[in-house]
Amino acid sequence: EFALLIVNSGIPWLGPCPDLIQKMGLKNEACAADAGVPVVPGSIGVLASAVNVLEAVKHIGYPVIPKATADGWGIDMVVCDDKAML
Repeated sequence: EFALLIVNSGIPWLGPCPDLIQKMGLKNEACAADAGVPVVPGSIGVLASAVNVLEAVKHIGYPVIPKATADGWGIDMVVCDDKAML
């Protein structure tokens, strides 16, 4: 998203085009899933609200380990066994 914001603002971007960056995002998980390799269930991309999180958990099931998008590399990650912990 950062590269796209830069390009859309008219500032010269030195790097791969934003579309390519997005395509590279989760390629390892996608390749594994396409090859039939079991992968840990989870959400793809950012969940923008608590409602989105609860919807995702309905499909994933507990326990879950939510990760904030800017939490310092997972330092504060906690296993949540139920909705109250979440």
